[in-house]
Amino acid sequence: MEESDLLAINKGYKAELRIKKQVVEECLKFEYPPREDLKVELAKSTAISFVWMARTRTPSNPKYQIESLYKDHYFLLHLKDESIRLTARTYDYQGLWQRLKSLILKINPKWNPDEADDTVGDALKVLVTKVKSKNDFSLYSSLPSYLGAICMNLCFAHYREEKKKTNPLKTLPKEYAPAAVTEEQLIMLAEVNQVVAADFLGLDEGCKKLLLSHYGWDQEKVATLKDASNDELKTNAQTLIQVSSKDEKPKTLVQLTNGKEKETTIRQRKNRCLTALSLKSIPTVVEILNNYDQGIEIKKMLEQRLRDKIAK
Repeated sequence: MEESDLLAINKGYKAELRIKKQVVEECLKFEYPPREDLKVELAKSTAISFVWMARTRTPSNPKYQIESLYKDHYFLLHLKDESIRLTARTYDYQGLWQRLKSLILKINPKWNPDEADDTVGDALKVLVTKVKSKNDFSLYSSLPSYLGAICMNLCFAHYREEKKKTNPLKTLPKEYAPAAVTEEQLIMLAEVNQVVAADFLGLDEGCKKLLLSHYGWDQEKVATLKDASNDELKTNAQTLIQVSSKDEKPKTLVQLTNGKEKETTIRQRKNRCLTALSLKSIPTVVEILNNYDQGIEIKKMLEQRLRDKIAK
């Protein structure tokens, strides 16, 4: 154990305490709610969320971020106790609903608006259950991001159920089995993976290290894919999308604990990292797939891959 590491931890801890104090002071300036005890509770919970988010990404506008998180926690407080009045000034509920609805329609463009509305409603029910059943419920991201992840999981769960009901591949004779991946599909997959690679390299160092180790990816290969030109993607797609490391084998969650963290903690961190990556990538990925005639099938495959990762 290096003394310099211990000093760095101590320095970071003191910095977080100062930031939390500053966030609390900023929150106490807000006019709502009128009850002082509730305002203090909101200020403290907002400070915890702000510091947690700042660990992975430096806020470009801290004052706006603090106010936004404060409103998120006010909304959660309203869910715990409906007597706490929710107004357009304290939270943009309609804006949140439309944002989630747009995300769902991007994931499932064939759905109609009513189906998207139903899914948003189901996501909010999940949130209400979590908030009311856990006295220590904590928010480690913005509320739209948290609910967006729930919406994605609900969409994927719906897809799994539909897939169970009908699987035409089981009834097809061998001569109608799916063909090998075509050149167009390969190029499309390379374009998709390039977007994911760029977003992956934009994650914080902790997330990158965890995902690289768990999946056995080679960071240099990921960087090469990210920087590849369109011509390279078209002529060398098969090689570019191979991002597994030859030297490092994938590590299980148990192997990643190293006796310092519990397996459940590692799993939670991994899931948060995957959610952050998928929220960045999905809108652009969907746009790419919609540009190809065979994009629907590849989209299903990628969605299944994402579902499998989130389910782990």
